[in-house]
Amino acid sequence: MKMEIRVLFWNVENFVGGEDRTEAVKRHIQEFDPDVFCLCEIKDKVAMRSLLMDKLIDYDFGLTDGQQRIELLAGWRKGKFQQVLFTQRREFKANQNQLRPGSLLTAKINEKWFNFLFLHTDSGVKIKDYRNRQEMFEKIWSMKSILDDISTTPESYFAILGDYNTMGRSQIGQYPKITGQEEINDLKHDASDKNMTLLDKTEETTLAWGRNSSGNYRLSNLDHVIVSNNLDLIDFEKDDGSKFPAEVSGWVNITDEDERVNFIENISDHCSVRIKISLQG
Repeated sequence: MKMEIRVLFWNVENFVGGEDRTEAVKRHIQEFDPDVFCLCEIKDKVAMRSLLMDKLIDYDFGLTDGQQRIELLAGWRKGKFQQVLFTQRREFKANQNQLRPGSLLTAKINEKWFNFLFLHTDSGVKIKDYRNRQEMFEKIWSMKSILDDISTTPESYFAILGDYNTMGRSQIGQYPKITGQEEINDLKHDASDKNMTLLDKTEETTLAWGRNSSGNYRLSNLDHVIVSNNLDLIDFEKDDGSKFPAEVSGWVNITDEDERVNFIENISDHCSVRIKISLQG
Protein backbone atom coordinates (compact mmCIF):
# COMPACT_ATOMS: atom_id res chain seq x y z
CA MET A 1 0.00 0.00 0.00
CA LYS A 2 1.27 3.47 -0.87
CA MET A 3 2.27 5.61 2.08
CA GLU A 4 0.43 8.63 0.73
CA ILE A 5 -3.00 9.80 -0.40
CA ARG A 6 -3.07 11.50 -3.78
CA VAL A 7 -6.05 13.83 -4.28
CA LEU A 8 -7.18 15.61 -7.47
CA PHE A 9 -9.93 18.13 -8.24
CA TRP A 10 -10.81 19.20 -11.76
CA ASN A 11 -13.58 21.31 -13.26
CA VAL A 12 -14.15 19.57 -16.58
CA GLU A 13 -16.45 22.32 -17.91
CA ASN A 14 -19.91 21.04 -18.81
CA PHE A 15 -18.75 17.49 -19.43
CA VAL A 16 -21.07 15.77 -21.90
CA GLY A 17 -18.71 13.05 -23.12
CA GLY A 18 -17.57 12.23 -26.63
CA GLU A 19 -14.94 9.57 -27.19
CA ASP A 20 -11.98 11.90 -27.70
CA ARG A 21 -12.80 14.11 -24.74
CA THR A 22 -13.60 11.17 -22.45
CA GLU A 23 -10.28 9.55 -23.35
CA ALA A 24 -8.42 12.83 -22.69
CA VAL A 25 -10.05 13.23 -19.28
CA LYS A 26 -9.16 9.64 -18.43
CA ARG A 27 -5.51 10.18 -19.43
CA HIS A 28 -5.27 13.36 -17.36
CA ILE A 29 -6.60 11.58 -14.28
CA GLN A 30 -4.43 8.52 -14.77
CA GLU A 31 -1.34 10.70 -15.19
CA PHE A 32 -1.58 11.64 -11.51
CA ASP A 33 -2.99 8.26 -10.44
CA PRO A 34 -5.11 9.72 -7.62
CA ASP A 35 -6.50 7.76 -4.70
CA VAL A 36 -9.32 10.28 -4.41
CA PHE A 37 -10.59 12.61 -7.13
CA CYS A 38 -13.50 14.90 -7.92
CA LEU A 39 -14.70 16.02 -11.33
CA CYS A 40 -16.84 19.14 -11.38
CA GLU A 41 -19.51 20.09 -13.95
CA ILE A 42 -20.61 16.61 -14.94
CA LYS A 43 -23.56 17.49 -17.18
CA ASP A 44 -24.35 14.13 -18.77
CA LYS A 45 -24.71 11.09 -16.54
CA VAL A 46 -24.44 8.70 -19.49
CA ALA A 47 -21.04 10.21 -20.27
CA MET A 48 -20.13 9.90 -16.61
CA ARG A 49 -20.98 6.21 -16.57
CA SER A 50 -18.91 5.67 -19.72
CA LEU A 51 -15.94 7.40 -18.09
CA LEU A 52 -16.14 5.59 -14.77
CA MET A 53 -17.42 2.16 -15.67
CA ASP A 54 -15.47 1.67 -18.90
CA LYS A 55 -12.28 3.71 -18.40
CA LEU A 56 -11.71 4.24 -14.66
CA ILE A 57 -12.69 0.83 -13.40
CA ASP A 58 -10.33 0.92 -10.40
CA TYR A 59 -12.58 3.41 -8.60
CA ASP A 60 -15.87 3.50 -6.77
CA PHE A 61 -17.76 6.75 -6.99
CA GLY A 62 -20.57 8.98 -5.75
CA LEU A 63 -22.45 11.71 -7.59
CA THR A 64 -24.26 14.77 -6.25
CA ASP A 65 -27.87 15.26 -7.30
CA GLY A 66 -28.78 18.92 -7.63
CA GLN A 67 -31.52 20.68 -9.56
CA GLN A 68 -29.32 22.33 -12.16
CA ARG A 69 -27.87 19.03 -13.44
CA ILE A 70 -24.24 20.12 -13.34
CA GLU A 71 -22.89 17.76 -10.74
CA LEU A 72 -19.78 16.84 -8.77
CA LEU A 73 -18.49 13.31 -9.15
CA ALA A 74 -16.20 11.93 -6.45
CA GLY A 75 -14.14 8.78 -6.97
CA TRP A 76 -12.01 6.73 -4.60
CA ARG A 77 -9.66 3.87 -5.30
CA LYS A 78 -11.05 0.42 -4.64
CA GLY A 79 -9.24 -1.35 -1.80
CA LYS A 80 -7.22 1.70 -0.73
CA PHE A 81 -9.23 2.59 2.34
CA GLN A 82 -10.59 0.64 5.29
CA GLN A 83 -13.90 2.46 5.08
CA VAL A 84 -15.41 5.23 2.95
CA LEU A 85 -18.46 7.44 3.46
CA PHE A 86 -19.77 9.72 0.69
CA THR A 87 -22.36 12.38 1.49
CA GLN A 88 -23.91 15.38 -0.23
CA ARG A 89 -23.72 18.57 1.82
CA ARG A 90 -26.70 20.62 0.79
CA GLU A 91 -25.86 23.45 3.19
CA PHE A 92 -23.30 24.59 0.60
CA LYS A 93 -26.12 25.47 -1.78
CA ALA A 94 -26.40 28.70 0.27
CA ASN A 95 -30.23 28.48 0.05
CA GLN A 96 -29.99 28.73 -3.75
CA ASN A 97 -31.58 25.80 -5.60
CA GLN A 98 -29.45 26.40 -8.69
CA LEU A 99 -26.18 25.86 -6.80
CA ARG A 100 -24.31 22.59 -6.36
CA PRO A 101 -24.24 20.68 -3.07
CA GLY A 102 -20.85 20.08 -1.53
CA SER A 103 -19.38 16.62 -1.95
CA LEU A 104 -17.87 15.20 1.26
CA LEU A 105 -15.76 12.06 1.17
CA THR A 106 -14.65 10.67 4.53
CA ALA A 107 -12.10 7.87 4.26
CA LYS A 108 -10.37 5.73 6.89
CA ILE A 109 -6.80 4.53 6.40
CA ASN A 110 -4.16 3.50 8.94
CA GLU A 111 -6.86 3.92 11.62
CA LYS A 112 -7.19 7.65 10.80
CA TRP A 113 -10.12 9.45 9.21
CA PHE A 114 -9.47 11.92 6.39
CA ASN A 115 -12.17 14.33 5.24
CA PHE A 116 -12.22 15.63 1.66
CA LEU A 117 -14.73 18.32 0.79
CA PHE A 118 -15.15 19.22 -2.88
CA LEU A 119 -16.86 22.47 -3.80
CA HIS A 120 -18.06 24.41 -6.82
CA THR A 121 -19.08 27.77 -5.40
CA ASP A 122 -21.28 30.47 -6.89
CA SER A 123 -19.74 32.33 -9.81
CA GLY A 124 -20.13 35.97 -10.77
CA VAL A 125 -19.19 39.40 -9.45
CA LYS A 126 -22.61 40.68 -8.44
CA ILE A 127 -23.34 41.31 -4.77
CA LYS A 128 -25.50 38.20 -4.45
CA ASP A 129 -22.81 36.01 -6.06
CA TYR A 130 -20.13 37.34 -3.74
CA ARG A 131 -22.36 36.97 -0.67
CA ASN A 132 -23.23 33.40 -1.61
CA ARG A 133 -19.53 32.54 -1.82
CA GLN A 134 -18.83 34.14 1.54
CA GLU A 135 -21.67 32.14 3.06
CA MET A 136 -20.25 28.96 1.57
CA PHE A 137 -16.80 29.76 2.95
CA GLU A 138 -18.33 30.32 6.41
CA LYS A 139 -19.81 26.83 6.20
CA ILE A 140 -16.29 25.44 5.67
CA TRP A 141 -15.21 26.87 9.00
CA SER A 142 -18.37 25.53 10.69
CA MET A 143 -17.73 22.07 9.26
CA LYS A 144 -14.15 22.20 10.49
CA SER A 145 -15.38 22.83 14.06
CA ILE A 146 -17.86 19.96 13.83
CA LEU A 147 -15.27 17.56 12.46
CA ASP A 148 -12.84 18.56 15.21
CA ASP A 149 -15.48 17.85 17.84
CA ILE A 150 -16.11 14.30 16.60
CA SER A 151 -12.54 13.48 15.62
CA THR A 152 -10.72 10.56 17.25
CA THR A 153 -7.50 12.57 16.89
CA PRO A 154 -6.74 15.92 18.60
CA GLU A 155 -7.83 17.68 15.40
CA SER A 156 -9.59 16.45 12.27
CA TYR A 157 -7.75 15.86 9.00
CA PHE A 158 -9.55 18.09 6.52
CA ALA A 159 -8.90 19.21 2.93
CA ILE A 160 -11.16 21.33 0.74
CA LEU A 161 -10.48 21.31 -3.01
CA GLY A 162 -12.62 23.12 -5.52
CA ASP A 163 -13.51 25.80 -7.98
CA TYR A 164 -13.88 28.59 -5.43
CA ASN A 165 -14.75 31.15 -8.15
CA THR A 166 -12.72 33.86 -6.41
CA MET A 167 -13.75 36.60 -8.83
CA GLY A 168 -14.22 39.43 -6.38
CA ARG A 169 -17.15 41.85 -6.52
CA SER A 170 -18.11 44.69 -8.82
CA GLN A 171 -18.62 48.19 -7.50
CA ILE A 172 -22.34 48.83 -7.16
CA GLY A 173 -23.60 51.98 -5.46
CA GLN A 174 -22.21 52.17 -1.94
CA TYR A 175 -20.47 48.82 -2.28
CA PRO A 176 -16.81 49.24 -3.33
CA LYS A 177 -15.12 46.91 -5.79
CA ILE A 178 -13.32 43.86 -4.42
CA THR A 179 -10.76 42.31 -6.73
CA GLY A 180 -10.31 38.58 -7.12
CA GLN A 181 -6.93 38.80 -5.40
CA GLU A 182 -8.48 40.67 -2.47
CA GLU A 183 -11.07 37.92 -2.11
CA ILE A 184 -8.28 35.33 -2.13
CA ASN A 185 -6.33 37.32 0.48
CA ASP A 186 -9.39 37.50 2.73
CA LEU A 187 -9.92 33.76 2.33
CA LYS A 188 -6.30 33.10 3.25
CA HIS A 189 -6.66 35.23 6.39
CA ASP A 190 -9.90 33.52 7.44
CA ALA A 191 -8.39 30.08 6.93
CA SER A 192 -5.41 31.01 9.09
CA ASP A 193 -7.77 32.01 11.89
CA LYS A 194 -9.20 28.48 11.80
CA ASN A 195 -5.80 26.76 11.93
CA MET A 196 -5.99 26.05 8.21
CA THR A 197 -3.98 27.12 5.16
CA LEU A 198 -4.89 28.24 1.68
CA LEU A 199 -2.15 26.49 -0.25
CA ASP A 200 0.32 28.05 -2.64
CA LYS A 201 0.23 26.35 -6.04
CA THR A 202 2.78 25.62 -8.75
CA GLU A 203 0.80 28.02 -10.96
CA GLU A 204 -1.53 30.79 -9.86
CA THR A 205 -3.62 30.76 -13.02
CA THR A 206 -6.16 27.95 -13.30
CA LEU A 207 -8.72 29.21 -15.84
CA ALA A 208 -8.39 30.49 -19.42
CA TRP A 209 -11.53 32.06 -20.83
CA GLY A 210 -12.94 34.50 -23.42
CA ARG A 211 -10.25 35.80 -25.74
CA ASN A 212 -9.65 39.54 -25.79
CA SER A 213 -9.28 41.79 -28.86
CA SER A 214 -5.67 40.65 -29.25
CA GLY A 215 -6.72 37.01 -29.42
CA ASN A 216 -5.27 36.14 -26.01
CA TYR A 217 -7.22 34.28 -23.36
CA ARG A 218 -8.21 36.06 -20.17
CA LEU A 219 -6.69 34.27 -17.18
CA SER A 220 -8.12 33.80 -13.68
CA ASN A 221 -7.12 32.18 -10.40
CA LEU A 222 -10.26 30.34 -9.29
CA ASP A 223 -9.32 26.79 -8.22
CA HIS A 224 -7.85 26.38 -4.75
CA VAL A 225 -7.03 24.03 -1.89
CA ILE A 226 -7.45 24.68 1.83
CA VAL A 227 -6.13 22.14 4.34
CA SER A 228 -6.00 21.77 8.10
CA ASN A 229 -2.50 22.48 9.35
CA ASN A 230 -2.04 18.97 10.77
CA LEU A 231 -1.95 17.38 7.30
CA ASP A 232 1.55 16.34 6.27
CA LEU A 233 1.79 17.33 2.61
CA ILE A 234 4.39 16.20 0.08
CA ASP A 235 5.66 19.08 -2.06
CA PHE A 236 5.67 19.23 -5.84
CA GLU A 237 8.97 20.42 -7.30
CA LYS A 238 9.15 22.53 -10.46
CA ASP A 239 11.99 22.51 -12.97
CA ASP A 240 13.60 25.54 -11.31
CA GLY A 241 13.79 23.71 -7.98
CA SER A 242 10.98 25.66 -6.28
CA LYS A 243 8.53 23.59 -4.25
CA PHE A 244 4.81 23.97 -3.66
CA PRO A 245 2.24 21.98 -1.63
CA ALA A 246 -0.33 22.01 -4.46
CA GLU A 247 0.14 21.38 -8.17
CA VAL A 248 -1.78 22.88 -11.08
CA SER A 249 -1.86 20.75 -14.23
CA GLY A 250 -3.49 21.02 -17.64
CA TRP A 251 -3.31 23.60 -20.41
CA VAL A 252 -0.99 25.77 -18.29
CA ASN A 253 1.79 23.17 -18.75
CA ILE A 254 1.45 22.93 -22.53
CA THR A 255 4.00 24.97 -24.50
CA ASP A 256 2.75 24.25 -28.01
CA GLU A 257 0.14 26.92 -28.79
CA ASP A 258 -2.11 24.72 -30.94
CA GLU A 259 -2.11 21.94 -28.36
CA ARG A 260 -2.84 24.41 -25.57
CA VAL A 261 -5.78 25.89 -27.48
CA ASN A 262 -7.10 22.39 -28.20
CA PHE A 263 -6.97 21.54 -24.50
CA ILE A 264 -8.80 24.73 -23.52
CA GLU A 265 -11.44 24.52 -26.22
CA ASN A 266 -12.07 20.76 -26.36
CA ILE A 267 -11.11 19.29 -22.97
CA SER A 268 -11.42 21.94 -20.25
CA ASP A 269 -10.64 25.61 -19.76
CA HIS A 270 -9.81 24.79 -16.13
CA CYS A 271 -6.64 23.13 -14.91
CA SER A 272 -6.75 20.47 -12.22
CA VAL A 273 -5.37 21.04 -8.72
CA ARG A 274 -3.85 18.22 -6.71
CA ILE A 275 -2.14 17.42 -3.44
CA LYS A 276 -0.26 14.52 -1.90
CA ILE A 277 -0.76 13.66 1.79
CA SER A 278 1.96 11.67 3.52
CA LEU A 279 0.82 8.77 5.71
CA GLN A 280 4.23 8.24 7.28
CA GLY A 281 4.89 9.33 10.83
